[in-house]
Amino acid sequence: MSGPSPDRRAVGAAGGAAVLWATYYLFILALPASENLAIILVTPILGGAITLGVASVVDRVGLAECRRALVHPRVIASGLLFVAFQFGAVLSTRSVGAVNTSLIVLASDVAGTPLLFALISRGEGPRFRRPRFWAG
Repeated sequence: MSGPSPDRRAVGAAGGAAVLWATYYLFILALPASENLAIILVTPILGGAITLGVASVVDRVGLAECRRALVHPRVIASGLLFVAFQFGAVLSTRSVGAVNTSLIVLASDVAGTPLLFALISRGEGPRFRRPRFWAG
């Protein structure tokens, strides 16, 4: 029995996000080495803020709901971790290059994230022991 068909908008959004994320490394390398690091770190945050604003208008989310969500400790922690990741990606890209950095990030996304999730959420552990999971 096959599952439900994927939402075309979600697939398009995921593909667009992957393309934009890939250009991030080029953006880092295109700026001169003497360029201010804050510009590189702030630009994606502004892009995310604009995207959040558009999404809240499209989904008709109220300002009070947004404010309540943005002050939630998990959201704040996620934002701080994202900025830390950006800082690491920028330093790594400037040090070892875009290809090496993107390969390391890809490996951590593909292998590291599921394994970390398995450690944190022990309820999903049996799924990670199946050969189908490791086959991809």
